[in-house]
Amino acid sequence: MLSGKNLSQKVRAMVDDIGYWDYLVGEYQKNEKAARFKYLNIENLIHSIEIWEKNPDNYDATLFTYLNRITLLSRDDLDDDNDKGKVNLMTIHASKGLEFPVVFIAGAEEGLIPHARAIEDNPENIEEERRLFYVAITRARDKLIISSCRKRRHLQATVDCTPSRFLDEIPANLVEYHEPSKELEATDALAYLDQMKKKLTVPGFES
Repeated sequence: MLSGKNLSQKVRAMVDDIGYWDYLVGEYQKNEKAARFKYLNIENLIHSIEIWEKNPDNYDATLFTYLNRITLLSRDDLDDDNDKGKVNLMTIHASKGLEFPVVFIAGAEEGLIPHARAIEDNPENIEEERRLFYVAITRARDKLIISSCRKRRHLQATVDCTPSRFLDEIPANLVEYHEPSKELEATDALAYLDQMKKKLTVPGFES
């Protein structure tokens, strides 16, 4: 159990014991850069714990205290009224309990929402995936924008994408579709984005 003193050392020992680096090398055999990037995330986490442990004002260097600290920091960042117009990027799980004037749900495609691995492991997981999508939708107070790709890069290939089955479950009278019939020229694309910006502007929440 990760508790008591020397928390950073225990985290590092755990990472070594489970052979995380070896796992990444095997998982990303053709992309060592991706493996190093993911391992660097762990190194940064351990480094942040080390700095926190060395703080002379820290009298309770336990895992519970550390998790409480980073949770509070995240909440403070979200509640900062002096930083209007910023974008909060987060997973759907992390958005639980929060609300925003405008919400974007990106990647509403089969294989992502619902997640392919969750369905493959157990087809009954579709209900949990549906509830998770509902959580994402209900984070929006005023405007909700859901996007999906026609094509997406996956490993070394380009694959065709299908919109999420959950989109068909939204009442038609609540949805306004925006799908260009042809690829836009650069000038037309800028004009289109300007129109979108005007539509998405929430009174009292201008950037």
